Amino acid sequence: MLAPTLLASLALLAPTVRLSRTFLPNEALSYRVQASMQVQERARGLNTWMPEDLTIKYDFSTAVKQLKADGIAMIRYRRPTLTTIDDSGQVDGPERKVEKLDWDVMLTVSPLNKLIDEKKLSGNGGAHLFFAPGFVPQASEFGSFIGEVYRLALFAGGIDTSLDFAPPFPLREVAPGDTWISTVSYEPQKRRGKEGKSTVQRLDYTYTYKGLVNSNGRSVQRVVGS
Repeated sequence: MLAPTLLASLALLAPTVRLSRTFLPNEALSYRVQASMQVQERARGLNTWMPEDLTIKYDFSTAVKQLKADGIAMIRYRRPTLTTIDDSGQVDGPERKVEKLDWDVMLTVSPLNKLIDEKKLSGNGGAHLFFAPGFVPQASEFGSFIGEVYRLALFAGGIDTSLDFAPPFPLREVAPGDTWISTVSYEPQKRRGKEGKSTVQRLDYTYTYKGLVNSNGRSVQRVVGS
């Protein structure tokens, strides 16, 4: 019984940390996001699965304009366009579409990477910023629930479910191996055997803190999401 007792003691001694984001005055950052997903569909009565590759790309930038109490920052956020690429084996090659977004908003962001408020500055950015920007995968014809899963898997939903301000941090301190859940969407789903009845289904991301690790020669605090 010595080994289990020792392991339990070591687990209790694991250092805990409070994860938070520190904003710097006048900090300006630029990012590029690309997400790809392969979907296989099979029509009723066929034995062959048809593959479809879905890809999104976009650039965005952030600039800290003001620091407030408790580490909260006012950040100017810009995302000019969203590129979608649909490759389902078309003769003419993949279908590429560039959607002009012109998102330009002032965001209020907490050290927990939580979006507190937004204010439109120019362009099309505004209240709709927290919703999907219009990218609807072909498979969404099978239901809004599946379409929403696809959008979340590609990080093509609203800014609060994208990689731009991720991951959301927990309020409590965490040790390596600890997990927490963030709800990202609610969608109505038809109930089996209940014609005309539906239930709101919750979609969650689960985050796991991995601790201090080496990444490309640098020590970083790693959080893995699924």
